[in-house]
Amino acid sequence: MTNYINTLCLLLCILLSSSGQVICQHHKSDITYAHQLCDNGNTKAALKEYLKVYFYDRDNSNPQVVAHISDAFADLNELDNALRYNRIYLKQIANDKKAEANAKYKRIQLLLKAQKTKSALSQLYTMDNDIIVSDPDRYYYYLGTILLQDKKLEPSMTAFKQLTYYSTADTTALLSLLDNLKKNNNKNHKTARLLSTIVPGTGQAVNGEVQDGINSALINGSMIALFFYVKSNLTLIDAIVSVAPWFGRFYIGGMGNALEASKRKQLSKDKELRNEVNRLLRNAKSAYEK
Repeated sequence: MTNYINTLCLLLCILLSSSGQVICQHHKSDITYAHQLCDNGNTKAALKEYLKVYFYDRDNSNPQVVAHISDAFADLNELDNALRYNRIYLKQIANDKKAEANAKYKRIQLLLKAQKTKSALSQLYTMDNDIIVSDPDRYYYYLGTILLQDKKLEPSMTAFKQLTYYSTADTTALLSLLDNLKKNNNKNHKTARLLSTIVPGTGQAVNGEVQDGINSALINGSMIALFFYVKSNLTLIDAIVSVAPWFGRFYIGGMGNALEASKRKQLSKDKELRNEVNRLLRNAKSAYEK
């Protein structure tokens, strides 16, 4: 009887071992397939495969799967989920300082993309001193970028000057870009509203939304013409009652549209100038490394 039980236990162990190997092989197959989907630009399908592997692999034997999940969510612009899995990945690689540093910098990128500059700065300040000393350029680049996004232009300039590949020529170009950023940050949106108050549509037109400006001018002009038409063919009271409310609605609406157009142009210009700063620094680094 004892031999019979021992035989059954042995068979059970063999079956469990075999099934474990099959599952392991299946996970590897899924990961390879997910990589292929990512390479082909099918991020959503790849994410499903990565999540499948992650939820079946409860021992977390492959932390890189979690990193891939975070990257996939980031590519899909689901930043909260990307940050969530980045945090899980950080816990799994706590003993690998190099991987931890890369994951923290990745987290900073995600926080910047999510417009969470305060959190990004807090994350940067958690970097170990050994990591900063080993790659100071990376640290000061992110410090300058965070401060720049937070509209702290002078401190960002100070951080960028710490880069080893920074030169005098870069200083001139960067100062010019920062000056333009200052002017853009100080833009008075009321000017656009005032222009549209004087001549409907001009506030939108000067801020690049020419078609909207033309539409506003035509509608307001038509309302004025209709007002005088009704007044001449009927009475002034008829014109005031039937046309004036519509004219007021479009006139005041055009003033509001001019204000919003000015804000949109400011945001667009701010993004354009910050991209120019990043491009300048990347080009400077490329020239330095040649």
